[in-house]
Amino acid sequence: MNQRRSFVSRIGLVGRQPLPIVLVLFGSLVVAATSCGPFAREPRSGWDIAQRGAEQFVLQVENRNFADARLYARWNGDRRRIGTVGGNQTQNFTLDWDGRQLRVEVDFLAGGTIVSPNILVSRGDTVVFQIPPRAP
Repeated sequence: MNQRRSFVSRIGLVGRQPLPIVLVLFGSLVVAATSCGPFAREPRSGWDIAQRGAEQFVLQVENRNFADARLYARWNGDRRRIGTVGGNQTQNFTLDWDGRQLRVEVDFLAGGTIVSPNILVSRGDTVVFQIPPRAP
């Protein structure tokens, strides 16, 4: 008796039945393996899970002006878009810390722009930035 015949007879299958069962078992194995993907470890990117967020800070923007404003972070000549804050609203933004002095550029949708003086920022800080009511 060959190997296949003895395996089939041991599990109680005869003839051509093993192929569909093998396909069903293989399909369930594939489904089980792919469903575990979201729970797998993250690829190594230089960030440990414990350090996530350690290179960031929070910028709390209080817009006391009636006009909506677009915000940009300026790090020694680099200009990066932060987001938009509506008139008379407060919003928090989590930004990557760059290790240098930050300047915030406010571009009002109604027209006009202001740029803040240099702000010293450290990792994990919460910086409160207020847009004055009578800004251009």
